[in-house]
Amino acid sequence: MDTKAPVLDLSGQGITVDTFPTLLDCIFHWDKSGRPIYLLTHVTELNLSGNALNLQCTQRLTNVLPGLPRLTSLSVSNCGLDTSVLLSNLAQVAKGLKVLNIADNSYHVSCRQHFRWLSILPLEKLDMGGLGLDDK
Repeated sequence: MDTKAPVLDLSGQGITVDTFPTLLDCIFHWDKSGRPIYLLTHVTELNLSGNALNLQCTQRLTNVLPGLPRLTSLSVSNCGLDTSVLLSNLAQVAKGLKVLNIADNSYHVSCRQHFRWLSILPLEKLDMGGLGLDDK
């Protein structure tokens, strides 16, 4: 019996702004009344690192995270996401997150206000390298 937790590792797979919506269609689809039906509720780890995403992808990602209720590890390093949007939504949509890797993404000074949301999460490991947090 395989006891390994379900992992969806899509790191470095060439996912772009154009193909990201197709990926999301694999995670969920809409029923006839317009409600999302989530297909991958068993996934515990999601890795999208090294893909070419942007601000709109960040918002769309946070919109589907509630459909991954068992998610404990999210890695989105070096993929062009907007850190402030991600942080401001994560605590509400991924309450069981223990591992978070947001290294080498878009960061600006206004993002600092969103770091308080990290204290709500039960994080055991956090990687924010390359965000320029020590820049004045």
